[in-house]
Amino acid sequence: MRPHFVPALACMLALFIVTTAHAGPPAVCHPIDIGDATSLPMGQGPVQPDKAYDRDRLIADTLTILDESDDPLVHIETLRRATVYVRKDRRQAKRLLEAVLARTRPEGASANALVWLDAGFLAQALRQGEVRIDKDLGARKNITGYAWMHKAIELEPNDARYEFAAAIVTVMDNSRLHRSHVKRANALAEKDSLVARNLAHHQQQYWHHFR
Repeated sequence: MRPHFVPALACMLALFIVTTAHAGPPAVCHPIDIGDATSLPMGQGPVQPDKAYDRDRLIADTLTILDESDDPLVHIETLRRATVYVRKDRRQAKRLLEAVLARTRPEGASANALVWLDAGFLAQALRQGEVRIDKDLGARKNITGYAWMHKAIELEPNDARYEFAAAIVTVMDNSRLHRSHVKRANALAEKDSLVARNLAHHQQQYWHHFR
């Protein structure tokens, strides 16, 4: 079992010890390359909030970005950034999670793979970010959020971006399952240069087991 580090400290250590097996929680510390797409503003580093940003707008801005983008990479990077902002504010974190989960309900877009991706990734990002939530929230194979991630992949079974997101969700909890998603993402990434770039980045910089 790999230790769960406090995100800011873990990410700073990652700058110096990039060869470790687990250099910071991946759903919090590791930015996703989204090309020229728009996401939440950030500061100088991957876990540095923008000091000028009005955090009262965070939930509304996050949902707007999710609504306007159909790119899974934009979704998970936006939720990673949102987690950075809320990880010291459990009340706001809970409100963000409730807003994201509301989109999976029958009155929402329940057949949309992206809403399940969002729910699964955010639940896991909050757990990795040491935000106290229900440990069984969306659990499958004892991994927080993975049931929802699995549902998303069932709806989009041949999309490298969903497989890459699942690799991030599983890396801390189930190495065998993680490797299966990496293998699938690599195979599908032959037709997706942005996923291939993200995979290569994570392999080179952080996860010696990310292959």
